[in-house]
Amino acid sequence: MGAIVASLEAQGLVERATDPADGRQSIITVSGTGRRALDEARAVKQDWLAERLTGELNRHEQDIVAQAVPLLQRIIDRTPEIPPGSPPYRISLGSPSRRAG
Repeated sequence: MGAIVASLEAQGLVERATDPADGRQSIITVSGTGRRALDEARAVKQDWLAERLTGELNRHEQDIVAQAVPLLQRIIDRTPEIPPGSPPYRISLGSPSRRAG
């Protein structure tokens, strides 16, 4: 995990700061460049999925998928951001100035 974070940091996609409450931990924050890269990647994936759904599924099948969306959203909403047993990294998608101290 450390090598991955170091690589992302070297590319300017994340910023690393020492956790003031626990110097053994790092707070990893997505940078503006990283946020733009994430937004662009998501847009590409959303476009791909929309094309597949409309191009590969008939109207009835599209309706079935649409009915499943609220169920999938419920699963996502109930999933913790950081799973138990995660390494000692804290991930914040906001800017450092917006983090609670």
